[in-house]
Amino acid sequence: MPQEGCIYESLRVRRRGTGESRFQSELSIRDIGETVIKTPASVRVVNWNLEWATPTSARGKELLRRTRAEIPEVVCFTETTTDILAGDGHTIIAGPDYGYPGSSRRRKVLLWSRSPWTDVDELGAEDLPGGRFVAGTTQTSMGEVRAIGICIPWRDAHVRNGRRDRKPWEDHERFLVGLKSVLETNTTWPLVVLGDFNQRIPRRRAPEPVYERLMDSFSTVAIATAGHPAFGDTPTIDHVATSPGLSLDEVRVLSREHESRPLSDHFGVFVTLQRAKRED
Repeated sequence: MPQEGCIYESLRVRRRGTGESRFQSELSIRDIGETVIKTPASVRVVNWNLEWATPTSARGKELLRRTRAEIPEVVCFTETTTDILAGDGHTIIAGPDYGYPGSSRRRKVLLWSRSPWTDVDELGAEDLPGGRFVAGTTQTSMGEVRAIGICIPWRDAHVRNGRRDRKPWEDHERFLVGLKSVLETNTTWPLVVLGDFNQRIPRRRAPEPVYERLMDSFSTVAIATAGHPAFGDTPTIDHVATSPGLSLDEVRVLSREHESRPLSDHFGVFVTLQRAKRED
C-alpha cells in the first residue's frame, strides 16, 4: 500500500486495438508531508506461487491485478503458465520438462522484468532436476542485477506420482546440491535468488539434515526473508536471497484471500531491494 503522506501515480498505456489498460513502467511520487521518499536505488519485487492459475481465469486475473498493483520491476512466478504475462515487459521461462505430464503451457518458474534479459540460463547445472531453474541479468533502477528463479522440488516429488522413482526429499536434496555449485561459481553481482524454496526458515517439518543442506547451499548468499516478522505465525516457503551488497528495505505479505476461495495455496511475497548501506 502507498505510504501515508505520498501520492503514487502509475503510468498506464492502452493495448493496441483494445480499450484495456495495463501497467507499463513508471511510478512518480510527490511528497506532501514528512514521509521519506524511496530512492531510485530501490527495486520493487514480487514473488508468488500461482498454483497454476491461467491469465484468463478469475483467479489469474485477480493475482495479476494484485501483482501489478505493487508496481514491480522484477517478478518471479512459480507453478505458472508461459502466457501469464504475455504482452507485458520481458519474460524468461524454465524448460518444460519437470517430469510431470500436463499442459504444455505449464512451467515451474518464470522471471519477468520491465527491461530485457541477457545471459539467460535455463540449465544452471547438469545435475539439477530439470525445469525448475531460470536465470538472467536485467537492468533495474539500481543498475544491472542477476536474478535466479527457482522452484525447489517438494518433499514428495516423484515419490507417489510423476515418475515414482524417488524417495522423500531425494529430488529436493539433489536440486540443492546442484544449486550450491551454481551459486558458488556465480560471477555476476549483485545477485538475487527467489522462488519457491519448499522449506520454512527457521526449520519446521523438514528433517534436520535436509534443512542443513538448504543452509549450506545458500552459504554464499543471505536468505533475507528467513524468519522475517512480516510473516507472523505463518512463515513462508517462498523466499528471496541476496548477495553481499544487497539488502531488503521492505517485506510484506500479499494476501491470497479472495471472496469464497483462496487465490492460491501460497500467499505472495513483496520486497524492495536496495544496496546495503556501508558501515563507517
